[in-house]
Amino acid sequence: MRRYLNSDHLVFVLLVTIAVVGRMGRPDWNFTPVAATALFAGFYFRNRLVAAMVPLAALAISDFAEPLHNSRWVMATVWAAMLLPAALGPWLRGSKSRFEAFLRGTVGALAPAAFFFLTTNFAVWAVGPVAGGSLMYSQDLSGLAECYAAAIPFFRSMVLGDLFYMTLLFGAYALVTSAVRQPESPTAV
Repeated sequence: MRRYLNSDHLVFVLLVTIAVVGRMGRPDWNFTPVAATALFAGFYFRNRLVAAMVPLAALAISDFAEPLHNSRWVMATVWAAMLLPAALGPWLRGSKSRFEAFLRGTVGALAPAAFFFLTTNFAVWAVGPVAGGSLMYSQDLSGLAECYAAAIPFFRSMVLGDLFYMTLLFGAYALVTSAVRQPESPTAV
């Protein structure tokens, strides 16, 4: 009998499920596992397209259930920003030492939140009047600064969420892989 599911399929489904459930049940705005699951997908899957499909599938499912964007441009920016962690994942795999892995992990934890903060808030500021809603921020540098300033609490939540979920995902992976690699020691009689 042919096997249709393998561990990669299960990991893909598990990561998408974690991202969707975590995004839908978030305790605070932007405290979600989406970036962490995308980063882990990039680390775990050798195929970059498969890794990129994890955050895109999670965003598609959760956006369908609970639309959160004020325009399609903002939504497209959110989706594009969530591809960065998946692209950073293979870079994490290339660590030669524990120290290098720690440094790359730190960058992997902070870069997605910073990129997300910069791109999505620029999109909110830039398309505010185009989105059909009221003008939230003036279309000048002070309006852009006001938009970024208003988003600082969301940035903080995303950094904390990314760190929390990355620790869980990569910690669980380290535990599982170390348990698989260690041969069982004989039991004393």
